[in-house]
Amino acid sequence: MKISFLIQDCTTVGGTERVTCCLASEMARQGNEVSVISVFGTGGKCRFPLDGRVRFVVACDYDYGLQMSMARRLLLLVKMAYRLKNNRLLLDADVVIAQKFFAALMAVRAGYKNKLIVGDHYPYRLYRQPLLKFRDMIYRKARVVVVLTEGCRRDFVRNGVDKVEIIGNMLPIKSVNPIVEREKVILAIGRLSEEKGFDSLVKAVNGIKENLDGWRVEICGEGDQRSRLEAMISQYGLEDIIILRGSVGDVTKEYARASFGVVPSRYEGFSLVLLEAAAMGLPMVAFDCPYGPSEILSEGGGILVANQDIDALGRAILRMVEDAALRRKYSEETSNIVGRFSPLKIYNQWMLIIGKYL
Repeated sequence: MKISFLIQDCTTVGGTERVTCCLASEMARQGNEVSVISVFGTGGKCRFPLDGRVRFVVACDYDYGLQMSMARRLLLLVKMAYRLKNNRLLLDADVVIAQKFFAALMAVRAGYKNKLIVGDHYPYRLYRQPLLKFRDMIYRKARVVVVLTEGCRRDFVRNGVDKVEIIGNMLPIKSVNPIVEREKVILAIGRLSEEKGFDSLVKAVNGIKENLDGWRVEICGEGDQRSRLEAMISQYGLEDIIILRGSVGDVTKEYARASFGVVPSRYEGFSLVLLEAAAMGLPMVAFDCPYGPSEILSEGGGILVANQDIDALGRAILRMVEDAALRRKYSEETSNIVGRFSPLKIYNQWMLIIGKYL
């Protein structure tokens, strides 16, 4: 089967870009003819590993951004749609998988709606009106929309997008055996942005700092909330406990060092961090935010607490710190997550959906 992925910019670092490359590679390994078409591409090279059989192409060699005037952006959208309309990989594909709203819009404008599957990785209400209604109108033109969680599926169906299926993300890294004793490190990974909730983590740690006894909280990532987080850490006197590591090259090394991790997000599309942690046998503490954590941890692997309940998060972290047997138990349960989101299992789910709608 000829399968083409369309994505806004796969030369940048992001969760959607990473899972797209994982899925494309698995589809190629299973014998399909696969391509990834990046609408834009500042450096021309994909930022994540791809199986050698996957063809990677940057479709448009000009810049596009919100800093441009509306007239300029509309003109470029027309040019992009025309270029994609004549893209041989898209023309020859049996199925076009557009990752998120922008790629779906381009695919519809270029005339591929009859073989279009949209993959949406965000909470339903990420956009505001009237853009929300416009997105839903575009999604209704696709053969089917694939979302990551049951909660997200319900939101789309409730708002008139009725052809919606659920497929989770596949494990992006190879799984390892459950942990033995590791360093006294509590790990958190993600963009330093409002939705990731690292300010809530800082507050929770401040409430239990007297009981941490040599444990460190290491936050890996960069973003526009760094200055605010640094100020909070200083205000609470947590400089020796919480370390902002910045961006790190190989996240698997970070998972391998830590004893457990925390996902303090206000909302998630799915939480790739929880999958990565499970693959490394790392137990987790997470807010039960929309969407993803409750579904990923439904068969164990960590502790869920009420979304943005700071005191409950602190208590859950302290339970993990004080109970090595509990950490081992949750670590062993991560094998349940690994089985549910293995590359082959997710690939088979995708092929069933493709066969059902195309």
